Amino acid sequence: MEFNIVIDEIDNYAQVITSGHIDVNGIAGTLKAVVGDEAWNPGMDLVVDYSDSSTVDLNSEMVREISHLVKAENNKLGSGKMAIVMTTDLDYGYARMFQLLTEDYIDKEINVYRDSESALKWISS
Repeated sequence: MEFNIVIDEIDNYAQVITSGHIDVNGIAGTLKAVVGDEAWNPGMDLVVDYSDSSTVDLNSEMVREISHLVKAENNKLGSGKMAIVMTTDLDYGYARMFQLLTEDYIDKEINVYRDSESALKWISS
């Protein structure tokens, strides 16, 4: 899985755009890169856009593993908002499952969107 991180320090958010095959290791690497970026500050909002990624092998057990990874980084993530962009029905469902498994255990408010424009609009509101 490849990804690009853009941090907007003025509007206090990071946007991650991914491509390629989504798997637990790829998401773990992306998460570590975001919270390890020198421009990242806990509490920044976060948009993760999986529109150009393949989730063909994703399953509910992997979603649980991803949830645990994110929970472990709660202190580095901080509060604020997290928007996840998934375009297909199945992917959207997996992202909602992640939201339900995670949101009560981290300080970020999580929402799932079908397009990046809606996600960015929510982040900026």
